[in-house]
Amino acid sequence: MQAVTASFIINTPLIVTAFATPLILFAATFIVLVISLLPVKQLIKTNHANLQKLAELKRWKTDAFIFYALWQQEPPADTTIWQNDLVIGDLAAPILITVACNPYCGPCASAHVQLDQLLQRFPGKIKIQMRLLCNAIDKSDRRTTAVKAILQNAVYKNGSDLQEMLTDWFEFMDFEKWSIKWNTNSDNDVDEMISMHHHWMETNNIAFTPTVFLNGRKLPGRYNLKDIEMFLPQLAEMLLEETVK
Repeated sequence: MQAVTASFIINTPLIVTAFATPLILFAATFIVLVISLLPVKQLIKTNHANLQKLAELKRWKTDAFIFYALWQQEPPADTTIWQNDLVIGDLAAPILITVACNPYCGPCASAHVQLDQLLQRFPGKIKIQMRLLCNAIDKSDRRTTAVKAILQNAVYKNGSDLQEMLTDWFEFMDFEKWSIKWNTNSDNDVDEMISMHHHWMETNNIAFTPTVFLNGRKLPGRYNLKDIEMFLPQLAEMLLEETVK
């Protein structure tokens, strides 16, 4: 910009003299540059500081011992496995991940994909327990209709069959489409189970879904399933040691 100004002064001295001296033009150019570059400089400094903070946060969130200490401070929830419960994975696994889900919740569907991946990556390390949001009083609630069909199908299913049924539900999240594959005319009485799911949600003050618990304690702070995936094997060993003690 200063070179352009100098060229303009040299080539058109009469016009320059008529409007401003070369010194004023250079000063004006300098001021424009400073005003323009200060926000850019501040943005670069802020970005650099944010990168440092993100790196520090990543180190903090991937430390199993920090997670374990924070997790122990969370209040306990009753995650006892019920008869005909929605549990997939190795029942002897040291880690129980309990997920409170709304059957028509997009983020819950995304969480279920992550859970399937965790079961595949860490066989024998984790088992998954589903708690479903429903209304035991209002049987016409579409969530209750869906939960009833899921529970009726779950009575005679376990292992891969149960996992496939739940995966299909969260893939479709469409009762009509899901019911083409899975029986929705079962006579199995699951009213008591619906009441148990309803009561569990209220007892544990589930304010949003999905809400994730690990061995009966909610994931602390801003941790999510993706975070614990990084140190899950180490966490499994720590929980096994605690069980032995």
